[in-house]
Amino acid sequence: MKYIITLLITAILLAGCGKPDLSPRDINQKTDKCVVCNMMIDHPEQAAQMIYNNEDHLIFDDIGCMMEHYNKENKDDIGMMYVKDYKKDKWIDATKAFYIYNKDIWTPMNYGVAAFETEANRDTFMKKYKNSKQLQFNDLKSFKWGIHA
Repeated sequence: MKYIITLLITAILLAGCGKPDLSPRDINQKTDKCVVCNMMIDHPEQAAQMIYNNEDHLIFDDIGCMMEHYNKENKDDIGMMYVKDYKKDKWIDATKAFYIYNKDIWTPMNYGVAAFETEANRDTFMKKYKNSKQLQFNDLKSFKWGIHA
């Protein structure tokens, strides 16, 4: 009987040792506020989120807000970061996205940065905004954010 109890306890303990769920969650427009600017998420198609290894989710209304927060955080605690594809309203891995900056691109906090899942989609979108700057995730870490610089 002791063997069965020990086996059961071990199975329960091991079940809790799985990898954390770092998938993005849906935006709740009634309750979600940006962690940085405290604005409600009125445009979920522009939102971003950071997920910690303990599965806590932080929600942002703009990519720029997320990057402001990111630059102040302990990077070891961050499990994943997601942004929305500017044209598809689809969560994509922020570290793999293709970005552009143009002061004329509308975003909730006027950071002017749009994310795209593919380089081709970014390049097509750039044709609308002459003199845009192409960016990768690493560029966002030290980017001078237009009116926010």
